Amino acid sequence: MAALETLGLRPIPSDLDRPGSLLGNATDQGIVGVMFAALLVLPALAPRMPGPGAATRGGGASRATGAERPAPPRPRAAGTLWLLRAGLLAAALSTVLSASRAATAALFAVAVVASVVLVARRASGDRRSATVHALLALAGIAGLVAAVLLVPLSRERIFDVAALDPARLGDRFTIWREAAQLLWANPLLGVGPSGYLDQIAAVHSATWFFDVGSGVTIDSPHNLLLQAGLAGGIPLLLCLGALAVLSAVTAWRRIRSGDDAVLGATLALLGFTIVLLTHFTAPATTLLAALLLGMVVARPADVPIGSVATRTPTASRFPAAPRGRAGRGLRMLGVTALAASTLLVAVSCSAEVALGAGVSAAADSRLADADAAFATAAALRPWDADTRSIAAQSFAQAADSGQPGAPGLAGSWAARALDLAPDSVLSAKALAVSQQYSGDLDGALETLTALDDRAPNDPETLHRLGGVQFLDGRIPDAQQALERAVAVDPDDADAWLTLQYVYQQTGDSAGFARASGELARLGRN
Repeated sequence: MAALETLGLRPIPSDLDRPGSLLGNATDQGIVGVMFAALLVLPALAPRMPGPGAATRGGGASRATGAERPAPPRPRAAGTLWLLRAGLLAAALSTVLSASRAATAALFAVAVVASVVLVARRASGDRRSATVHALLALAGIAGLVAAVLLVPLSRERIFDVAALDPARLGDRFTIWREAAQLLWANPLLGVGPSGYLDQIAAVHSATWFFDVGSGVTIDSPHNLLLQAGLAGGIPLLLCLGALAVLSAVTAWRRIRSGDDAVLGATLALLGFTIVLLTHFTAPATTLLAALLLGMVVARPADVPIGSVATRTPTASRFPAAPRGRAGRGLRMLGVTALAASTLLVAVSCSAEVALGAGVSAAADSRLADADAAFATAAALRPWDADTRSIAAQSFAQAADSGQPGAPGLAGSWAARALDLAPDSVLSAKALAVSQQYSGDLDGALETLTALDDRAPNDPETLHRLGGVQFLDGRIPDAQQALERAVAVDPDDADAWLTLQYVYQQTGDSAGFARASGELARLGRN
């Protein structure tokens, strides 16, 4: 799928330059590619595999001494080996085709660590073989560089000097700086899960929207540490650090015992962490990372595969699972919990279908169909304020385009969204649109003024506030709000157009000429 999209095809409809294959996001595609490459690199490049019990320091014991001895390695089947190598190649190509800078950096990090491990293993036996494998490792890394150079979008994004311009890199630093300010103001509990989107609006500087674009909102600080801190404060950040340390210690002990599966999972988690230093978490990638973390920290089975009756030394330190009625009860409880969670996830995911249908229907001016679809999505996810907020925003866009009936629907859904998430900026904006087009100018002014107090540098809010004030006859206030809007985002042509009209109505020829010049600069004569 990634290869088809790189060739310009769109098997899955998308208007994005980097669609992201089945994951919907190019960087998420790169993350999955890195993790699969990390899992496959050792088994694909090792000509032999450990025998049963080798991962736990031996699967047998000397009859004379009782000492453990490692089982001899056995060769992999040729078909299996080439299948693993094909999977490794596909994973690496998926990462390169994603054109994600962070994922590509993570892939090279995994390649370097894996190369060191493979060469070190050879060096312990045959130096000539180690030299050969070192040269092969360098050739493999050079092959990755060549692949990046051969894919136009990857080459442009990674090697383009303009992409490394401090002014463009500053966007990410601005995000991190403002997120750190928000965490500093809420160190104990943070702003709660999913609270970043609404709370960060109060921290945005006067240049935020000019730097990142008018109307741009983000729901994550694009950094795993900041995201954890903002979700649960310093305590959650400390818990995350403790989990990382304990997992690393466990992984190191199991890797030293020769467990290549744990080594591959650890490499995958390393790549995942590298990307999340500049990216956000998503279910598709985080679920895979959680599974791999389980591989790292889970205790071995009581009886390893291939052994007859002896337990491994590691496993013997853990109690066996309960048997009899208690064991059956625990198993039944686990199966019930798994079935219930699976059903909940299935129902929740099915709401996405109805939600997408509602957005499409609203865009096509089929408001009744959209309302019914949004109602279905809300019924399937009664706890989710975002479902209602998306409905309100969709109807608000329809109201802005003059669709009859849209203002009332926007107001209804915005009210429901604000009941669940009173601090939602996007829902409040939708409510203001509804109030404006319903003729409730006083209500719209109250909503917009409150929004301006919470997010004083939002050009969208200032633009609509100035427009409503003008409609209400408050001409000086309208002109002031509109001038503030173009000051924080000089490239907002719509705000300049409204301000030009206000200057025209007030007879301000100098202001009108200035607005006309800016509109000409923006191509909106």
